Amino acid sequence: MILFETEYTYISQQLLETIPSPITSYTVVNELIFIVIRKAIEKKLGIKNYYEFKRIIVEKGYELVEDYIENVMSILRDADVRMIDDYHDLNEWINVMKNYRLLSNDAQIALTCKYYHIDTIATLDEGII
Repeated sequence: MILFETEYTYISQQLLETIPSPITSYTVVNELIFIVIRKAIEKKLGIKNYYEFKRIIVEKGYELVEDYIENVMSILRDADVRMIDDYHDLNEWINVMKNYRLLSNDAQIALTCKYYHIDTIATLDEGII
């Protein structure tokens, strides 16, 4: 199932098909769903501005994008992706942000990987690559 065709579509499909036991965290799924619903609102209504996007969600809820959210969850289920809880330690999180110059969610993901001894991350995030 393809939600949006991009330059990363093929590699994303390959990763999901070839990683033997994929794992993700709630922070990653949070980011994924946010990006997907932003893109869906843009596609359906032509809205690119964050504040207009937020206004649409506040006024109309998720009705316009429920199918996209379900498709994300379906892709994760079909690929048998295991969900892990994010590791939380406020001081470590702030230190990772500062020391590695990461955005807050990226620091959370890195810290969670460290906690669970995950040493390989598959990402298409240009800020990380």
